[in-house]
Amino acid sequence: MSLLIDRVDAHRVEREVVRESLRLQAAADPVTLEEFGYLLGQANGLSYKTKAGPTVGVNRALGISAWYSGVRWLSETVAGLPWHHYMRSADGRELRAPQAWLAHPDVDQTWYGLVEASMMAILHRGDAFMYKLRNASGQVVGLREIHPDRVTGGIAPDGSKRFMIDRDEVEYTTREVLHIPGLSYCGRMGLNPMRHFAETLGGIAAADDYSSRWFNASTHIGGIISVPGPANEVVTGAARAEWDQFHQ
Repeated sequence: MSLLIDRVDAHRVEREVVRESLRLQAAADPVTLEEFGYLLGQANGLSYKTKAGPTVGVNRALGISAWYSGVRWLSETVAGLPWHHYMRSADGRELRAPQAWLAHPDVDQTWYGLVEASMMAILHRGDAFMYKLRNASGQVVGLREIHPDRVTGGIAPDGSKRFMIDRDEVEYTTREVLHIPGLSYCGRMGLNPMRHFAETLGGIAAADDYSSRWFNASTHIGGIISVPGPANEVVTGAARAEWDQFHQ
């Protein structure tokens, strides 16, 4: 009898431990990983949950053929525009010889690739950032693109721009970072297109998802299937298989 009581108590304690473990787990993880990823992206301006359902970010937007074609056309067109160099003079400006480093502003990076990357950043994040490479004399001899998701910053109280890369505590100014804003209210920091076009893109993404599911099932018909007489698993299974075979 004593042994039986000990076993019952042991099982009771084990159940209490499991309950407490589940309670602590629920308290420590109140959202799913998917929800956490959405919240993290929403806070950083990387993706946005839309009323239509889909969460829209850069990758989802590029999956929409019209958006992909548009940003590709703009990026490649601007990157392929001819460019010339001028310097200020007493008469206004005069043409100057191009600097050699502009043909290859960074290791294995062409001017075309740099401008294309900058356009993609502006079209998806509203801002493009490049780090200025300087020689020992302090002259700019190159540009290195910085992914806009790595940069945080804004306008300091004195009106100057301040940037942090990868959330480092070091602040950079426009001496170190070339910043090109896109469409802007203030002319200093660009507007995030993903935020402003989220609902439109979400509606298109939802329509694409719906059509994909519709074509996958070949139809979307609601109704009731009735059979004469009593129905068992064999009868209902045969009716369901016939329906699926006919409509898919």
